[in-house]
Amino acid sequence: MKSNTVKILLAIIAALPEFLAGQTVSSDGKLEYSGFSDTIVQSPVTREYIESVFDYISAKDELIDFEDCNICKSRAHIIAGVIENNFPGVNTGKAWLIADCKRKSKQGEYRYRKNVYLETAGKCRSWGYHVAPLVITPTDTFVIDPATQKKPVKINEWASNLIADNGKAYLIIKESRFFIFPDDNDMFEDEKLNWLEDEEPTTDEHYSRAIDEVVRAKNGFLEPWMMRNHANKLKELIITNE
Repeated sequence: MKSNTVKILLAIIAALPEFLAGQTVSSDGKLEYSGFSDTIVQSPVTREYIESVFDYISAKDELIDFEDCNICKSRAHIIAGVIENNFPGVNTGKAWLIADCKRKSKQGEYRYRKNVYLETAGKCRSWGYHVAPLVITPTDTFVIDPATQKKPVKINEWASNLIADNGKAYLIIKESRFFIFPDDNDMFEDEKLNWLEDEEPTTDEHYSRAIDEVVRAKNGFLEPWMMRNHANKLKELIITNE
């Protein structure tokens, strides 16, 4: 009985990072969870349903570039909007994974150490950060990231897949309305509780910037009417016309 109780407690502790904000938990020394994460509303859906969401997003590859290594904030912003507009009852957040060397609080430590960045095997290297939408279900937290994964994966697996063998990273969960993180001279302000105190985190301008960046990444420079056509198709996925 005592052995079973210990096993249950360990299982609960292992799950804490995926369900509780305000906790800082280290996982095998490579991944640190932020104590400043937001609390994301749980979505009453199954893993199978999340897989259907992932498939829906992946099928939009004619509009969204999942290969570009440099547009993750815009891609995540659009995907989160598409999910919430087309799948009622599904609440999204965003998982921000920051390379340890890009944390402002760690500047001193990396003065004489080699910077190790995030990477995707055979695809993208030297990421200072990566961001993708997430959904918390009654059983797990899943990241929706067709740019780096072939299916929805648990948040720990998603992070581990992006951390180099000799690297470390910092994971913070924020509401999906945040477009970008607080930055100080190209360093993530990891000790800042409120990311944006003086402005609205999500504005129409942010969606316009995200759509423009994603359309250009997917198609290059097109004639203006073609750019507007692609942009309008993305807007239709994000905004319901009532």
